[in-house]
Amino acid sequence: MTPGDRSDPPPGDPAGEDLQGLARDWITLWQSELAALAVDREAQETWHVLLSLWAGAAGGDDQRPAPGDAG
Repeated sequence: MTPGDRSDPPPGDPAGEDLQGLARDWITLWQSELAALAVDREAQETWHVLLSLWAGAAGGDDQRPAPGDAG
């Protein structure tokens, strides 16, 4: 493989197998982290509050007149 070459390494290439194994491990790690986050009550409550605040802020913009409007 040359620098900048983004193609898959040839089969049986130890460097390619290491990279594939690392990628597999990384994906497995993040899948388990996201699964744990999905069942975490504190995380769910935090996201609910954050999304409620965001929705309230987005809805509040409708009430303000645009700059330069006479109201």
